[in-house]
Amino acid sequence: MKDEIAPTLPLNETEIDQLDDFLTSDSAPDAAMDVSMMDGFMTALASGPNLMMPGTMLGWIWDAEHGQDLPTFASADESKGIVGLIIRHWNSVNDMLNDASAGYEPLILEHESDGRVISVIDDWCEGYYKGIAVDRTAWAP
Repeated sequence: MKDEIAPTLPLNETEIDQLDDFLTSDSAPDAAMDVSMMDGFMTALASGPNLMMPGTMLGWIWDAEHGQDLPTFASADESKGIVGLIIRHWNSVNDMLNDASAGYEPLILEHESDGRVISVIDDWCEGYYKGIAVDRTAWAP
């Protein structure tokens, strides 16, 4: 009998907020993705034909323009925690997209305006298209 691997648990709301707070803080480069853009990026990579190594993927999350700038972590523990959340989200996206029964839903940020909740899909779409572009150029022959 084949052992089944349990799917990675998605990030909870507190973890998503923690990750987004870091990515939009002064500790991250100005061109860092927010969590919604990161989710779109990961969705494109997981849906594409090529495997991207985590180190390469992280470079683009930290610096969506050039994939080169790095964040400044306050400590090794902060680095381990933030990178751990990103990798866990990556694994969760992969698990959901590779298991038809999982019901993947994009991580779309929302804000309130005049008492209405408005979905901000632009960042997710930008990340998705960045993922397609990076996937194509990073592995082009």
